[in-house]
Amino acid sequence: MLNLEQSERDLLKTLGARLKAARKAQKATQSEFGDYIGITRQTYSKMENGDPNIDVGYWIKVSAVLDKLKAWDCVLAEKAVEVKSFQAPIAQACHY
Repeated sequence: MLNLEQSERDLLKTLGARLKAARKAQKATQSEFGDYIGITRQTYSKMENGDPNIDVGYWIKVSAVLDKLKAWDCVLAEKAVEVKSFQAPIAQACHY
């Protein structure tokens, strides 16, 4: 089991809650959404619950499905991110 700090667990819970809200906005079940991205309902449920043992590849896939893939450009980016390379809403989210 991965040993995470509370702030790291909280972030995963927040991401899971956002994922759940996005799925519900599309009026899809966990099974439907899981099938669409190629995972089981159980794995998808773990994502919504902030399970730290979910492969990052699943998060990238679901980000692509939700048209949020560009936000991954900010992950582990250097602090001097060229803002011109991002769309305006994403650039604002990348400020450190």
